[in-house]
Amino acid sequence: MGEDYRMGELLSNYARSSFSNCIKALCMLHTNSQREQYAHQLGSYVRKGKAMSRLRQRPQTVEVMWPKMHTASFSTPGLPAVLKVLENKHATSLKDSHVAKYHQTKNLTSTPVVILNCIRQHSSNKRVLDNSGFPKQLIGLTTMGDMTSLSLNSGSRIPLLGFGTGSLGPLTQMSDAEAGRAIGAGLECGFRHLDTAAFYRNEHVIGSVLGEWISAGKLKREEVFVTTKLPPTGLHESKVEAWMLRSLERLKLSYVDLYLIHFPVAMLGSDGEVAPHTTEDGRVRFDPEVSLEKVWQAMEKQVKAGRARAIGLSNFNSTQISRILKVCEIRPAVLQIEVNAYHQQRLLREFCGRHQIPVCGYAPLGAPWTPFSSKLPTLIEDQAVLAMAARYGRSPAQILLRYLVQQRVVAVFKSANPGRMRENMQIFDFSLKPEDMKLLDNLDRGKEARIYTMKSFIGVDEQPEYPFNAPF
Repeated sequence: MGEDYRMGELLSNYARSSFSNCIKALCMLHTNSQREQYAHQLGSYVRKGKAMSRLRQRPQTVEVMWPKMHTASFSTPGLPAVLKVLENKHATSLKDSHVAKYHQTKNLTSTPVVILNCIRQHSSNKRVLDNSGFPKQLIGLTTMGDMTSLSLNSGSRIPLLGFGTGSLGPLTQMSDAEAGRAIGAGLECGFRHLDTAAFYRNEHVIGSVLGEWISAGKLKREEVFVTTKLPPTGLHESKVEAWMLRSLERLKLSYVDLYLIHFPVAMLGSDGEVAPHTTEDGRVRFDPEVSLEKVWQAMEKQVKAGRARAIGLSNFNSTQISRILKVCEIRPAVLQIEVNAYHQQRLLREFCGRHQIPVCGYAPLGAPWTPFSSKLPTLIEDQAVLAMAARYGRSPAQILLRYLVQQRVVAVFKSANPGRMRENMQIFDFSLKPEDMKLLDNLDRGKEARIYTMKSFIGVDEQPEYPFNAPF
């Protein structure tokens, strides 16, 4: 599996424009349902008759030959015996002698082989090439450790399953020792995507655990993806750098992989404090004059300074994102929002898709047993979810997490239970059938299912930048 995805990474990072659908299909064909689901994407590039009739064949070995005879192989189930890339000006045919010579070298004269010969496009644009010469600014399947990941526009990779730490610390009255044990258990279970924030007040705990693992040789810095966030009390262009430096000091890191603006509403607070100032009647003191565009420009400086590999947004609506896109030099690498089967945010996700911004979903299980839970039934106890879990022999949580990652939504879940951590890791060895994906699609309850309205900050919904008053 590791070799499969290493080649998948090369293919995905090479694909550009309309060719990416073909490459995505090559990397995705693991089950009959997926083969049917992605066959139409291949239709523009392959002979449709052969593709449809042969997609159900036994697994074939795929040999990929790159220009200058770069070669590698990986097994992909059910590919047609011969797949010719058609109607694509960026693809050319290999000389017969080269093909025959390569077949003989690999002892493949009698083996059905797929050969894709892709010429490098945009080769003069060094900004999109990594050290190997392959374009890197493309969203595609990759791996990070044993975790399936997405490549971001920054060239870095974000694992599709993230370990959320918001409940590990002061927000839930958990001690540092308990939080440290939970974070260590997450790493032991194989999680390599840690999601934290200055607002969670646990960055120092994560820093201690990571420091112990790295110093003990159990983990290399480049093997873990760390996300943290600028708090609402830091939402001002003059405060971004100071908050970035505080987070790095607490995390004991020289850089973070992803730095997000946590929430688009600025709150007034004491220097270095995440708790906002309030009035005598408990209303939060806001700063409505803050420019999100200027804050974003300050975020870009953190990338240029090497403190953040990528920057992104959290809880922004489409209008706010559009404003950032109009002024940005560095495009948002990720949008993190609440996403689950009850609250799917399809319009916002489609908007992000059009602008090639990957979506990271928090509360993927509906945030059960939190004080902010909506009036709807608990998602993991929904009868349709329970019935589907029984059919697949999986837990409801595994079904709901698989539902998101199968749509290429990064899912960040929270748990302090090592058993549930291990269970939730086991979602990459099965797929949901198209009819079951549709069933879960139909569970969407729209805005009424939103759990994290942030209205515990009294008066927030009256602010001009409150994101959830917009249609999407």
